Amino acid sequence: MSARPVEAITQDRRMAEEYHDFVEDNRRFFTELLPGRDKPAGTPGGAGKIDRVGVGTPMAAAR
Repeated sequence: MSARPVEAITQDRRMAEEYHDFVEDNRRFFTELLPGRDKPAGTPGGAGKIDRVGVGTPMAAAR
């Protein structure tokens, strides 16, 4: 199961209000320290270098 609806993945900065929580959750995934990690994932482009993360934000875990 996907943690975020596919409709929330967009290049368009003018997205529907209903997806703003997903955008904020995505930002937190890359910028905040997640449980069991010693540093944040970093930028989305650089995250591929860290291998499997194994944890997610509380919003992703609730899905």
